[in-house]
Amino acid sequence: MATLKGLIFDLDGTIIDNMEFHMKAWHRFFVDHHLDPNGYQSQIHGTNQEILPRIFGKPLTPDEISRFAHEKESIYRKLYQPYITPFQGLNSFLNAAMADNILLGLATMSGKENIAFSLQNLGFDNYFGTVTGAHMVKKGKPDPEVFERTMDQMGVSPAESIIFEDSRTGVLGARATGAKVIGITSGHTSDELHSWGADHVINDYQGLTLRFCQELLNSD
Repeated sequence: MATLKGLIFDLDGTIIDNMEFHMKAWHRFFVDHHLDPNGYQSQIHGTNQEILPRIFGKPLTPDEISRFAHEKESIYRKLYQPYITPFQGLNSFLNAAMADNILLGLATMSGKENIAFSLQNLGFDNYFGTVTGAHMVKKGKPDPEVFERTMDQMGVSPAESIIFEDSRTGVLGARATGAKVIGITSGHTSDELHSWGADHVINDYQGLTLRFCQELLNSD
């Protein structure tokens, strides 16, 4: 029987319900750069290094990618800052995990500026012993690299871990590690999350217990 040793969280849509603000920021970016905003949502998955050449339809230099990424993320932070708050029940759940000596990791396609912005505004600076962002990996989700790197740094195996995710690419990447996955319905339905491989689905963290997570870890 495996023992729960690590909980790994995505950031956007999983710790904070912010995807609406990312969408608004991308829409403004598309309009500002005279890009066609119709169907833009389907193009913005992965790292900014993957997204930006895709939406411009051509290769970009590293300097161009850095400049465009900074522009878009600055728009996002300005839009979201007055509204940032964690999902209900998350503070209590994280505090219970820390009290039980369970390691906490963050595995996100956000860059370091957005990670710092989120953790500082939430007061979560000291919660996550391991933080892996888009600037630290070569491939975005659904590739499992960001989760595997996080587990390696935490010193936990997939069999000892549960990953929390909200998106199709996130759930697929998390499942590819072999870990159990809990989906959160910030942007998709319970049925969708289950169809992509989530083992359990929640609306927020209220009522979620470490005992349940331990039981889920050893379920078939």
